[in-house]
Amino acid sequence: MFSTALAAFLMTHHAQDMNYTWSDAIRHAFFNVTSIITTTGYASADFALWVPAAQAILVAAMFVGGCAGSGAGGIKVIRLLVVGAIVRRELIRSLHPQAVMTLRLGNKSLGEDVMRSVAAFITLYAALVAVGAVLISLIENDFVVGFTASAQAVGNIGPGLGEVGPMGSYAGLEPLSKLILIVQMWAGRIELIPVFLLLTPELWRKLRG
Repeated sequence: MFSTALAAFLMTHHAQDMNYTWSDAIRHAFFNVTSIITTTGYASADFALWVPAAQAILVAAMFVGGCAGSGAGGIKVIRLLVVGAIVRRELIRSLHPQAVMTLRLGNKSLGEDVMRSVAAFITLYAALVAVGAVLISLIENDFVVGFTASAQAVGNIGPGLGEVGPMGSYAGLEPLSKLILIVQMWAGRIELIPVFLLLTPELWRKLRG
């Protein structure tokens, strides 16, 4: 809720640049930010035509995702909170190298296995988005389309920017680009760690053994 409100507030700040009244700006900002963070896929306006600052906020929102246990895509808020807790702990440790600190999120202590799982997930998530963005950008000769299409596919968001914006379509993309997006959407929907686990030789040796 806080991330949605913050992103919508920042977008509303650009109301005059988007030629909306304040009431329309607030409505479009909250609706589209909420839609992207919850990966609903709806849009109340063609944000592919909005000012770059507003688009940047929406692209950042694509990586947030919903709450833990929800059917939404994205990284998920809980993982970002864990990363924030890890960063905070490491900053304090740099000031107090001998300190023994337990990683805590709220009133709950988190084990090292949780940190490893979150770090692995975010690393795989970023790598899949980056590889897809580079490949699609090369195929389509358009970085905005490549990056936003890749980010939305892994996060199962729906619309991107440019040709694949909310009022656009993926129909005009090259077949190879569509194939890459299909793989990304499949991996993002299933969860990345099980998908990448299928690519490890150790899994197949264990199944055969």
